[in-house]
Amino acid sequence: MCNIYKTHNCLDLNKNLIGQKVKLAGWVHTRRDHGKLIFIDLRDRSGFMQMIFLPKKESYEMAQKLRPEWVISIEGIVNQRPKGMENFNLPFKSARHQKENAGNLYR
Repeated sequence: MCNIYKTHNCLDLNKNLIGQKVKLAGWVHTRRDHGKLIFIDLRDRSGFMQMIFLPKKESYEMAQKLRPEWVISIEGIVNQRPKGMENFNLPFKSARHQKENAGNLYR
């Protein structure tokens, strides 16, 4: 599904999209702040995708304000997870979405 809010659903992301820019939209399921990194699990009707926000990026400040169940549209690069850090609880275990630009649509 492609529209002004997203180019892919969460479960559409796979190893063929690593390195490509995609736009996702959905609900903030969980938010974890690890000091220098913020992890957001985004949920849409297809499933979940973990996103990582890095300091020194404009979107990091916005990620600090996100809360569960907020609806967001977000754009970033699909990245390969480091070896040994795969998440076997997610359908696509070896990718995560690194944010470049984030837009909060609703709260």
